[in-house]
Amino acid sequence: MSGDLLRIEGLTKMFGGIQAAHNIDYTLSKGEIAAIIGPNGAGKSTVFGLITGAQKPDTGRIWFEGRDITGLPAHEIVNAGISRAFQVANIFPKLTVLENVRSSLQVRRGHVFSLFGDARRLCAEEAGELIDRCDLSDKRLLEAADLSQGDKKRLELAIALSSAPKLLLLDEPVAGMSRDEASQTMDLVTRLNEEMGLTILFTEHNMSIVFGHAKRVLLLHRGEAIIDGSPQEVRDSPVAQEIYFGEQVL
Repeated sequence: MSGDLLRIEGLTKMFGGIQAAHNIDYTLSKGEIAAIIGPNGAGKSTVFGLITGAQKPDTGRIWFEGRDITGLPAHEIVNAGISRAFQVANIFPKLTVLENVRSSLQVRRGHVFSLFGDARRLCAEEAGELIDRCDLSDKRLLEAADLSQGDKKRLELAIALSSAPKLLLLDEPVAGMSRDEASQTMDLVTRLNEEMGLTILFTEHNMSIVFGHAKRVLLLHRGEAIIDGSPQEVRDSPVAQEIYFGEQVL
């Protein structure tokens, strides 16, 4: 288990007779940026849900930094250092960018934290730093509802960073974005990986995004791990071509 930030062994989950995940083995090293791909229903969201404690596996184990986190409550897994950003931005539309991030910081530290003036100022300063890091400095006083899709995703990234994660899970981070927004968002994700050493695992259907940013790719199909390798290895795999890529131009 040495060197592995995340280790999954034999992970299995059934939903009413449907095999959502079956005997999946997977490891992720510290500092990696990797992707999970596959058709709709392949098991990508299920794997994320099992890692983050949203669901409990039927069988199998999950280790994070050598600690068995299998079946722990979601808040304990967040505290352990795993954060997740969803496909649909999970933000408060009527709050400003600054208020969204500051509120998240206050929740992470407990409501008592917000009762003291010095603590509130410190929280606002830290929120500002996260906003700057996520390229939202000029939008900090805008309501979240008025942001573009790309900026909403950047805001959710800032909120996810408020828990100081070691592993960040991203569900389809560029869904619904224009090409330019998608490129800018993934440039930010890559920068977070390179500058902060943040380990990142993301799901995505846009293969140009996957092959342009992931260093390793796992293909799932009907809940099973089919191939796990470099982007080139997965791109060239006849099995991957048959199962998923088809006539896509890669």
